[in-house]
Amino acid sequence: MNAGSKIMRGGRIVSALLGMALLSACNGASAEPTPTPTLVPTLSTPPTVVVLPTPVIQAAPTAIPPAVQPTAPPPAAPKPVAPTSAPAAPAAATCVNKAANVRDVTIPDGTAVRAGATFTKTWRIHNGGTCAWSEAYSLAFNLGDRMDGPDGIHLPATPPGSDATVSIVLRAPLNRGSYKGFWKLRDASGHDFGTGPDNNIAFWVQIVVRR
Repeated sequence: MNAGSKIMRGGRIVSALLGMALLSACNGASAEPTPTPTLVPTLSTPPTVVVLPTPVIQAAPTAIPPAVQPTAPPPAAPKPVAPTSAPAAPAAATCVNKAANVRDVTIPDGTAVRAGATFTKTWRIHNGGTCAWSEAYSLAFNLGDRMDGPDGIHLPATPPGSDATVSIVLRAPLNRGSYKGFWKLRDASGHDFGTGPDNNIAFWVQIVVRR
């Protein structure tokens, strides 16, 4: 095919196209317009799905019942208090012990005694109290020079107002000099008593030792 043929063929195609266009224009005047389709944009990126955390439902705390305290026993009924009697008055002393009018029967004060010699001292003692003296009473050494005297000797039974004659055996010391020993009476309870206003003065024996 030469160039001229190609040109002629091209012109025919153009004429055909123009004719088709005119035909379409004529037909289009009486035809209804074609609706334009609505284009919905397509999202290329899929929507993000937000996953919400599932709420944790906590159970309501169970109330703990308070501990049951042991029930204390009811207080005991107070015991009736017996009426207190008035305190008894102190009992008056049943009797009084007192030695009085002590007299030397033997060995008066200042008697000379040979060194180492034994001798017997005797007193006559008046019971000036209100207690009766019994054998539970005694003559007891108090202080001073003992001169080998005993711890005590029993008294004879002597009612109040009577006299008791009491004797003890003593020994003179070996050295020269003056010696004096004090004695008292002792009741059944072990309390000493003597003469004087307060019944507490001792009586004595006094000797002089010579070669």
